[in-house]
Amino acid sequence: MPRLTRSDCGEGTQRQLILPHVQAGVKLSNIRTILITHLHPDRTCVCVLIPDILGLTPLIFSMMGLSSAPGKDDRPRLELVGPLGLRAFLRTTLSITYATLNSCFVVHELLWPSQPAYPHHPSGSFIYTEEDIYLPPDVRGQTRTLPCMPPHANELPGRDIRMDESTGTWPQILQLGNVWISAAPITHRCPTVGYVFEEAPTASKSVSPRDLAILDSNAEALFDLYQIRHPRSLLSRVLKARETLTLPDGHVLVPPPLDRPGRKLCILGDTSDATAGLEDKGMLALARDADLLVHECTYAYMREKDVLAAPSPEHAQLLQQLLLAEGEAEPRALSRGHSVPRIAGSFAGLIRARHVVFNHFSARLPAPHTMSHAPLTSTDQLRPDARLAESEQWFHVMREIERQVTEFWHASLPEDVRAHMGDRRAVAAYDGLAYILPPLSP
Repeated sequence: MPRLTRSDCGEGTQRQLILPHVQAGVKLSNIRTILITHLHPDRTCVCVLIPDILGLTPLIFSMMGLSSAPGKDDRPRLELVGPLGLRAFLRTTLSITYATLNSCFVVHELLWPSQPAYPHHPSGSFIYTEEDIYLPPDVRGQTRTLPCMPPHANELPGRDIRMDESTGTWPQILQLGNVWISAAPITHRCPTVGYVFEEAPTASKSVSPRDLAILDSNAEALFDLYQIRHPRSLLSRVLKARETLTLPDGHVLVPPPLDRPGRKLCILGDTSDATAGLEDKGMLALARDADLLVHECTYAYMREKDVLAAPSPEHAQLLQQLLLAEGEAEPRALSRGHSVPRIAGSFAGLIRARHVVFNHFSARLPAPHTMSHAPLTSTDQLRPDARLAESEQWFHVMREIERQVTEFWHASLPEDVRAHMGDRRAVAAYDGLAYILPPLSP
């Protein structure tokens, strides 16, 4: 069974996951890990990757409520990771809503260096002041009170994971198969993190036909010596455990070399600066050379050069009507802890990202109605319904923002990296987008 990981759980998360054109076969029961970037409850949008937690408790209840299949043992059915306060939030909402679960869960909290740990069995009051230099200036000095709640009946003790100050990251907080998950702080209006998924190197080749024939020829001896009925059952020791095996006839099976580099995926939540003001560490170092960057782009606008680059004056006028004014978009974004194409594209260039997907659009920028799961490149992918004309307008808006993000991305890349990019474009996300990141070449 596949193990699925979600990043953030807004109000519309569960609804979107059950829509046929979005879920693409994804089942709630397959979700085993939820990563929370921050604890804001401020949005009601329904993007697949959205930065709030209002939908978290209903999602957990649907996954692990009395009507779902019970857990087979006391191991956690679900792991959750997020900033300090996630544990208290879940305990409070699960208790208030009388939520009875039939499986166990565990919450791991990411702590900035000066933050106190929220205990598994708290007592008294839990009050502290945000003082950490890694937090935005407008967050420092705020006093925060968390409710002291006993653990939920189905909650197992989680880890308190403190930031490594030497790297400005939370390195390798979880391992899912051959993928490690790390985190780093990013700038928003509250303590916020982004996540990086790093795949371990793999072998591009398996055991050769010659070695398979040799292994099969040792069948009788393997049974006589070790009662092994199926010689090829030993392949997992060579390919997965990477053991060198000496067969009864003296032949040696050697694991194939790990010559295929692993892929790196960086997913950011709400942010106006993914570097968090850190040089040569933090997310800037952790996400460097990411094969895919997912970055928010809440607002956009048309510069004079963008107007001149439009296919026609009518097209330019449409975009100017639908987007914010040039002097309005970036100040609004920065004041609210969000990004514009310049910020998203420039960070992509700083980390030398090979592919870029941007999301988290303002409510004034609805996604086109589409029949596709692929990046939108043509109006032929739009749903031919009563809103087709409106969808075509928003399609052109998304394509314009893609063009702007791509421009800043390519301009920020080192020349040697830019030379290999060709005409690769940033991609605007929509509900149900499937972005394929093929394995890397050896």
